Amino acid sequence: MLEFIFRKIKNNVVAFLLLVTLALGMITAIYTFWAMQTLTSTSNIKQKSKRILNITLFIEQCCLYSELELRANIIHSDSISKSSIFYLKNTSLEIFSELKSLTNSDDSTLIVCDSLRNKVNVRLSEIDDVYKLLENGKRAEALSLFKLDKGAKSMADVILYSSLINKFGGLQIEKLDERNKRIAITIKWLQASSSTLVLVIVFVALYMLRFEKRKRLYLLNTLEESRKKYLIEDGSKASNNDSILINRIIDNFKHLTSFVKNIGQGDYESKMANYDESLIIKNKDSLAYELLEMRRKLYEIAQEDKRRNWASEGFAQISELLRFSTQDYQTWINKLLSFLTKYIKAEQSGIFLVEGEGEEIRLFLTAKFAYGKEKLSTQYIEIGEGLLGQAYFDKKTVLYTDIPNNYEKIESGIGEAFPNCVLIVPLVFNDQVAGVMEFASFTVFQPYQIDFLTEVSESVASFIIMFKNTEKMKNLLEEKQGQDESKSRFI
Repeated sequence: MLEFIFRKIKNNVVAFLLLVTLALGMITAIYTFWAMQTLTSTSNIKQKSKRILNITLFIEQCCLYSELELRANIIHSDSISKSSIFYLKNTSLEIFSELKSLTNSDDSTLIVCDSLRNKVNVRLSEIDDVYKLLENGKRAEALSLFKLDKGAKSMADVILYSSLINKFGGLQIEKLDERNKRIAITIKWLQASSSTLVLVIVFVALYMLRFEKRKRLYLLNTLEESRKKYLIEDGSKASNNDSILINRIIDNFKHLTSFVKNIGQGDYESKMANYDESLIIKNKDSLAYELLEMRRKLYEIAQEDKRRNWASEGFAQISELLRFSTQDYQTWINKLLSFLTKYIKAEQSGIFLVEGEGEEIRLFLTAKFAYGKEKLSTQYIEIGEGLLGQAYFDKKTVLYTDIPNNYEKIESGIGEAFPNCVLIVPLVFNDQVAGVMEFASFTVFQPYQIDFLTEVSESVASFIIMFKNTEKMKNLLEEKQGQDESKSRFI
């Protein structure tokens, strides 16, 4: 049986090698498909790491505002406000549950998550004890308990545990990058093996053509058909000239090898030289078609990674703006709008924030970028008026490409023109509208830019709402202190 198999292989060397090549090609295609699926799953893990960072940052901010609120209530014990600690208590269960689900693949990180939760709960209990004393009129005992200053130690522990949890996300990304490198090396090895094996087929065919003329023509015809079917359909005319056929095959391999090399170097827009790709895609069984598919999918992955990295970098810079915002609220708003406008390459933008209460609520122009004279004359917009006013009710991001004729033109030093699109992004957090952002551009915004602004808007809205609440509390404290000082002078 084995002798029969070896004899068949010896008499059909080219066919055997061709079958091996096809098998290796199929293995390469299947492995490449699996590798693409693996690379796609990497983005989900990176999104989880980003979410872990956002959650730990949120916990740090809530703990900080709870400590600030406690100090404010100690100073002004007549009117106690517990909005920050109340908010943290209501959301802590959901937040820590999500954090544990994101880090459930590492036992040590789960322990850190539990420690962070316990630390936050212990501190919330301590703050509650102080509030109970204040509410019962025991200000001296509350002040004595407050002077123990357990908040500084608690904040230090919260920041430490948060950094340990964030380190887990970084390690996950490093492992993914290492696995992606191994996949890339394996793909290159398979591609090189396929090319080498195909070259072996050519040399064997040339050897057999020397000795068997009759079989040579048959082999060449078979090889030509296989070339067009399994390698590449280049639209060339049939020929019995062995030199022409061999040169075609060699040229095919050179061009395909060069094409694969360019793809391996990251040139996902590389073309198959001198070949009509519309002919190639008609034959889905060919290696050339699989290579074109590989180029297309790798290009899509590269573009997705580029957009994802662009969004990640934007989120990081926004996080920095939110984390290190100064007391100059207007300067921070201007910096934020300027950054977002330049980052999405818009030509004109503005932020309208909600001011007033009850029926007096309006959207006031708080920050602007490249507004014209007509736009600058608009100081506020009524709720429900125009595109911005309607966005207050809809609470959804909307892209307008059919611009009304009464919309303001974008002005420059050499002229003015209507924008081609307008993007309206409401600032909504927990169903509460803090304001509306408006961006105008000559080029239509891409979906990934719109998704980025939509995600950013929630963080911005959260910060603005918390900032306003803090300022309101601060003003009440200053007013109360002024009243106490007046009473003291009168006495």
